[in-house]
Amino acid sequence: IFSAFFLPFLCVHMSEESCTGEFFPCSETLTGNIFLVLCYGYILAQGSKLIADGSELLMEVLDPGIIGGFVLPVLGAFPDACIIFVSCLGPDLDVVQKQISVGVGTLAGSTTMLLTLPWAGCLWLGRCDIDPVRGVAIETVCTSKSITKTGVTIDRDISFLAKIMGLTAIPYAIAQIPAILYFFGEPQLQRSRESMFALVGFIFCTLAFIAYVVYQVYVPTLQQKRIEEARKRKIQEEVVRKFQAMFNANHGLSRAPSGEAPGKAEGRTSEESPLISKPNVASKWKGAAAKVTTPPPAPIAAAIDVKDDDEEDEKEKLSPRQIVLRSIGYLSVGTVLVSAFSDPLVDTISKLADKLRVDPFFVAFVLCPIASNASELIASVIFASRKTKKSINLTYGALYGGACMNNTLCLGIFLAMVYFRALAWDYSAEVACILVVELVVGAVALAGDTVRSWKGLIVGGLYFFSLGLVAFLQSSLINWH
Repeated sequence: IFSAFFLPFLCVHMSEESCTGEFFPCSETLTGNIFLVLCYGYILAQGSKLIADGSELLMEVLDPGIIGGFVLPVLGAFPDACIIFVSCLGPDLDVVQKQISVGVGTLAGSTTMLLTLPWAGCLWLGRCDIDPVRGVAIETVCTSKSITKTGVTIDRDISFLAKIMGLTAIPYAIAQIPAILYFFGEPQLQRSRESMFALVGFIFCTLAFIAYVVYQVYVPTLQQKRIEEARKRKIQEEVVRKFQAMFNANHGLSRAPSGEAPGKAEGRTSEESPLISKPNVASKWKGAAAKVTTPPPAPIAAAIDVKDDDEEDEKEKLSPRQIVLRSIGYLSVGTVLVSAFSDPLVDTISKLADKLRVDPFFVAFVLCPIASNASELIASVIFASRKTKKSINLTYGALYGGACMNNTLCLGIFLAMVYFRALAWDYSAEVACILVVELVVGAVALAGDTVRSWKGLIVGGLYFFSLGLVAFLQSSLINWH
């Protein structure tokens, strides 16, 4: 983070056309903006990772409740929400109207990525053989390569969460009503009423957000599973660490007593080792071993003992208070990084899109979700590869929960800015792609408790289909904005 923080300032000198008057570095060249996007994106990704790590630590000691049902979901959606918010800021409404495409691209890209590529990746890596009699996946067993005879089985509460996701998508449809009026030839009617529908959508998002948080707090089924998994993972890490220490001690891998050769710590001389049983090899190793086994001076030996004791103390189990403090530190630093660097990232993406002569939406659609969600999504896919029902349910629960937060918190912020800043609603094609993705994924999730592998091909392909759909709807053939 330190190096990425200072590297952007070097970009100011990459061109004689570098812009001035900005606190954060900016550039007027294509290469300069690409470099800045990479730097700002990396810092934002590290901030998002700190927030995710802090939330994971907090789950090791907390009980289901407001922290797990409200605070952690909000922090998870904070990077995307921050990008959307700062894209709507600025004194010049014409500039804001253009750069808000970055916010829309972040919203659409984040939601689409959550429900397509990671969804399909979790299904593919977590797939198991399906019992032909019961029709459910057999945990940890995957002998068939057929995409029709393998899949995963999810719980009813995850299916219910998919229903909630579908309900929270209603504000997208509300915001589309003026666009439908425009599509059928009444543009003046659309312009006069789009603010009203943005306000209605914002109110619906607020109510849906409150209802979702209340559901998470009072029905903490998914919270309990995530907390149990976090504590289980902590215990496993502790057991592995202690086992490694015991293994090293029992096999002479730890520091041997002063004046004693490592080979004698195992009960045999170095010449008895099978690696150097031949005379021509032993002669070379004995000379090197003599140097290694020479007792160090007393001050150095004392320093080594102190260092070993310090390392053992550092590896001791952290108290719940220490875990909470460390978690707060991670969350605070991550929040500051995301808040500080979202605005320069939005500006740089807008300038990069101008240089590439493409809509900023497409650049933000691809890049912003990678910066804000990449580490967490990769971890979810790896977690699903355990091929257990519990890991699959936790992974899909996190994906559906993230989509619900995008549909309520992030969309609510966007609609509020459209209403209070009197911005024009020119994002019907983008919203249409979100609705299509959520409807298809929701239908797949509600089709049955067992999801077969072939459905992952359809859902994964939706990511690329949604990009093509937006380009088609915005083309001169349709011209639907």
